[in-house]
Amino acid sequence: MGLGSSRMESGSPLDPDSNYTSIRVDDSDEEISDRLVCPICFTNAKDLAFGCGHLTCQDCGARLSDCPICRQPIEIRIRVFIE
Repeated sequence: MGLGSSRMESGSPLDPDSNYTSIRVDDSDEEISDRLVCPICFTNAKDLAFGCGHLTCQDCGARLSDCPICRQPIEIRIRVFIE
């Protein structure tokens, strides 16, 4: 499988005898960590979500009135905790 691909393993919703889903992601650790970095400052982790679903870090997101990705007005901010 190539980068960014995923594969459904046994226990997927396509398996009628299963009650859970297991997905294996074939991205490198660096690519995954890049997705967790704020798209504005490129320093802090994404930890603030907007109503549109896009994320930034709390520092950058607090100063915005519109989403930097889709340009929708920000009406709600939700703190996100990623472990």
